[in-house]
Amino acid sequence: MQELQIINEILSAKPNNQTLSSFNKYLNNFYDITKKIAVENERDLVLNLKAIESEMAIIAAYAELFSKHVIAVGGGFSAGKSAFVNSFLKSKDIQLPISIDPTTAIPSYVMSSDKDQIIGISKNNGVANLGKIAPDILSRLTHNADNRLNFSFNLKDILPFLVVSSEFNDPKYQNICFIDTPGYNPNSDGNRAQDFNTAKEFLANSSSLLWLISCDASGGNITESDIKFLNSIGLENKKLYFIITKADKRPKSDLDEVLENLKDTLDMEGIEYEGISLYSSTDIEEYGYHKLSLFDFILSQINNKHSKSQENVMTNLIRVYQSYEKALVKKQDDNDRIFSVLHSITIEMAYIDDEENEEHTFKVDQYAKNLKSIFSSTYSDECKKLLKELTKAFKELKSSIDAIFGAVYDWDADANKITTKDIEQLSDLRKTIDLDGDDDLPKKPKGSTKAIQEANSAVQKTGFFNFEVK
Repeated sequence: MQELQIINEILSAKPNNQTLSSFNKYLNNFYDITKKIAVENERDLVLNLKAIESEMAIIAAYAELFSKHVIAVGGGFSAGKSAFVNSFLKSKDIQLPISIDPTTAIPSYVMSSDKDQIIGISKNNGVANLGKIAPDILSRLTHNADNRLNFSFNLKDILPFLVVSSEFNDPKYQNICFIDTPGYNPNSDGNRAQDFNTAKEFLANSSSLLWLISCDASGGNITESDIKFLNSIGLENKKLYFIITKADKRPKSDLDEVLENLKDTLDMEGIEYEGISLYSSTDIEEYGYHKLSLFDFILSQINNKHSKSQENVMTNLIRVYQSYEKALVKKQDDNDRIFSVLHSITIEMAYIDDEENEEHTFKVDQYAKNLKSIFSSTYSDECKKLLKELTKAFKELKSSIDAIFGAVYDWDADANKITTKDIEQLSDLRKTIDLDGDDDLPKKPKGSTKAIQEANSAVQKTGFFNFEVK
């Protein structure tokens, strides 16, 4: 039974690179520390870490990819991603599956090579030659294949991605590797929900991105869900290029209008891009372009090669690290500011001599002292300790990445540490508190209400709880 042969081949596959075990050890340690830190965009940061984990696994397991420049191919269902990648393959024996509702269940790295191979990279970073077991495995792993391989579990749990190697039809592109990702559209179906996360994971970690839009869908224009998805993966430091696929399906007289509509939408949305191409995967022909032709864009990326891979990985890791670092610095600063305000209240209360409001004054003083015990220097020290642990874990993880690439990436966590001045959202609560009382209420404890209002405002910003004096 082929399913059992494939499972056995995957589970028995051995890693090619021992340095990866060190990377995995330090990545897990980094994961453990970040779990202690609350951040607003935690899900996206975890996906970024997963993307880094996947890319390091593929680099360590299949060293030949290190010599390529990886370009991710993204888009919604039926955007023509697999057909586009196939248009670069010379051999018809190895082709990514295309059907009415094409869905790539497992991401595939497709690279030029003088030999045809379908290699599976296992969850344990082992290298399994799946092509020798099932030459047609690519088509049989899709969700809708007639002769789909049936497993009693999700194969992606043990087979995160594939490496497909075959000769490209033009030797100019031999240093290019495409990532064919699943359609991103979220769906109630469990498989497609996982496809959404997989697409986001791989596309978020790519420096070059081809975004495909079908000419026969939405009039060839980008949809609101496309825009939302692209913004969610972070377009900073990415070379983004748009391809309107299936251009042969529309009259040539319509294509100029299709191109103009997409240009207008991208300009209106403020999306920066390198160019737009009207492309036919069937004819392997570009029917027109804006700014830069598709082929010139791809060739421009070859100069970067995959030596930029280390930079891409580290750029994403630094972004994740600094997000957690920023959260800790802000939390510590919030605590210190609130503690300072509460301390001012207790000092002010000591100067109040108001027998008529003695009970009230005593309660306010106790409230302030109780809150000081919550927003204490101990809490601040815990933040500092966790920040040191985070920085140490980052440095160890960075060193393990440097070891895999065999080169030290020039970035110093200590020299680039985030300070409170870098956090624009912090309110300036360190200004001297105005202790002037209200002339109309001479019997009211001077300054106490204003000081407590300051403290209440500070507490609200941290999201702990509110307090008030009636």
